[in-house]
Amino acid sequence: MDLIVDIVMPGAGSAVSILSAIFQLCMEMKEGQETCKRVHARLADILTELQKMEKANRLPPSDSLSRYVEALRSFMEYLIRYKAKPHYLRLLQHSKMMDEVRAMHEEVDMLMKILNLSTTGAMMEWKQQWERDNATQMTNLDKISDNTSGC
Repeated sequence: MDLIVDIVMPGAGSAVSILSAIFQLCMEMKEGQETCKRVHARLADILTELQKMEKANRLPPSDSLSRYVEALRSFMEYLIRYKAKPHYLRLLQHSKMMDEVRAMHEEVDMLMKILNLSTTGAMMEWKQQWERDNATQMTNLDKISDNTSGC
């Protein structure tokens, strides 16, 4: 029996279906799509590692699994909340959105530490990529601002 695959988030389904829904939501985010997809990829990597742990009969404590489910729920709610906002509001709240994505990455880091999956290189890699993504998005926002300032 695949307990890890069957981890359920009440009202949302299994971890696999939640990750699928998260990916769909990431694809619908016009701004920050790549950044959101990176969080999704890290959450999916954790699920893969949990499945390996299960096959080796090394299941983590249930509180770790609960924390993973909470991270899935939190990120899905984040995406739903921001996707529902008009595009102009998302642009105005870009900095707040990016802060929340960074916090989500930090939660994934914590999960990786708890589950003994973390490597310093992997943790530094997302931070460097996040900084590049943030700089790129700020440049794009500046271009949009410059294009509309003459109106």
